[in-house]
Amino acid sequence: MKIEPSLLEQARSEVPGAADAQHVASIAASVIESLGIVPPIDTALVASFMGVAEIRLASSPWAGCIYEDKGRLVIQVRDTDPPRRQRFSAFHEVGHTFLPGFRLAPKYRCDPDAPNGNYEESLSDIAAAELLLPERFFREDVDQTSFGLDAVGELTQRYDASFLATARRFVDLWVEDALL
Repeated sequence: MKIEPSLLEQARSEVPGAADAQHVASIAASVIESLGIVPPIDTALVASFMGVAEIRLASSPWAGCIYEDKGRLVIQVRDTDPPRRQRFSAFHEVGHTFLPGFRLAPKYRCDPDAPNGNYEESLSDIAAAELLLPERFFREDVDQTSFGLDAVGELTQRYDASFLATARRFVDLWVEDALL
């Protein structure tokens, strides 16, 4: 059985030398562009585009996971999390579809023996941030607002994202050095 290269592996070969974080953000941006969608980004649409058949809510100790069920890719998010947290978790799990070998074996963030486990999780967080709060749109909105919590609150509504995720992205993209 031949395994196709992941989107990250393809990006590495097309632009060698770029950081994986840049590749993952670029992949996420290209997914949004390919779909021709604008914020708030539709979680189910993006997941479906990446081959996910279903997003399920379930009782779970983990915020989210992605797995195969009868040959179909399923994302599961914790049913007790607020809806905006569930969106980030679902996009995080979509981010795993960009990475090599995500279908080959279960991987757990909390498993200290998992090689590159935390690295893959951080890349999936980058994908989630780009899918939830796409830089192309978010930077434009940040450039047109004033610095402050009121602006973050307004962007939270526009992007249907948690206040914390929005604040982090806001600080990352603010024109001057800022601290959260």
